[in-house]
Amino acid sequence: MSQFDRVAMINVTYGHREFSFETSPNVFSPNQLDAGSRLLLEKVQDEKPQTVLDVGCGYGAMGIIFGKSHPNCQVTMIDNDRVALKLAKENVVLNEVNNLKIYKIDITRQTLNRKFDLAISNPPWTKNHSVIPKLITFAFDHLNPGGKLYLVINQAFKTEVVLKEIFQNSEVVFSDGPYKVLRSIKGLSRQEDPSPVQEEQKNPARRN
Repeated sequence: MSQFDRVAMINVTYGHREFSFETSPNVFSPNQLDAGSRLLLEKVQDEKPQTVLDVGCGYGAMGIIFGKSHPNCQVTMIDNDRVALKLAKENVVLNEVNNLKIYKIDITRQTLNRKFDLAISNPPWTKNHSVIPKLITFAFDHLNPGGKLYLVINQAFKTEVVLKEIFQNSEVVFSDGPYKVLRSIKGLSRQEDPSPVQEEQKNPARRN
């Protein structure tokens, strides 16, 4: 039996809504909505973007919860893990979310051909901290001017330094226990590198 075959169902209460998610032992936080993800969602609930990008969506909890509570917003979720993407696709249907799209993206090699008002991420700092600068760069390149990136990260990591290098700004919007939520806003001063568009032509995103 494969890891994906051992699917479990978890129920999550967020706000006044109930959600159900199919998960697997092979994905992050398979038994509950991760406390860091819940914290990040609380900090972005008052944002009113037209478009949102969930980078490293896993089985889709954050993007689905945000999309359900912001029905006039278009949410895009991306990941590079086959199991996570299959679960996310099932969970979109399971929770009847109509304003959400999912793509398989390797953020180190591919890009999307669109920009977003808001990007959110609970990056895989427990498994591969080295991917975080690439994730931040990917988010920067895919935000509209004035767009915001929210990250939830472990207190031990000095991710603010990377954010300041790429965005030229970083703010700790919440800090408690093992977590901190960071926010950076894309300004107008940095020229964007055209290379992601060229790379996208070589490695087009595959819709799931």
